[in-house]
Amino acid sequence: EDIASVEPVYLFFVYVYKHMGTRLSFLYGLTNELAFRCAVMSNGIKKYSRILKNPKVPTHRKVSLVHIYLFTKGCFQCSTWPDLSVSQAKRFHSCVIGIYRNAIGQNFSKIGQPELMLNDIELIQQFNLTSPLNIIRKARLGLFARILTKKPPSLLPFMMACSKHKDG
Repeated sequence: EDIASVEPVYLFFVYVYKHMGTRLSFLYGLTNELAFRCAVMSNGIKKYSRILKNPKVPTHRKVSLVHIYLFTKGCFQCSTWPDLSVSQAKRFHSCVIGIYRNAIGQNFSKIGQPELMLNDIELIQQFNLTSPLNIIRKARLGLFARILTKKPPSLLPFMMACSKHKDG
């Protein structure tokens, strides 16, 4: 065929692409998705405010509820995220820690005295919380395990090499 008679093909460029609930951006990286996820988490956890604010509900139950929420809806598909930049990791960390603090009652508006507030590490240790970046790591390991159970042909050599190494 003569190249002049071929219909032109257009390739449309989008700045943000949404795939199965996750926003991907060539230009902005994970920034848009992270902003969206933090908004979803902050607003979504408000549904449970009656439980979280109830002084009769034990703290370990509140922590369990928050963990369930974060590992399901709050951090949906975070297993597919690329590595976070320093600023993105800080944003995700502060969002999750804010949710933890509100659930446990460890925020300034409830305590009123900064010297009584726990720092983030103390908060995570004292209440047996999952650190924000470990939420992403757990999700990635879970995704990897689900992939391995499917035994994809391209990963079989890798799986065999790992099992031989494990056995010695």
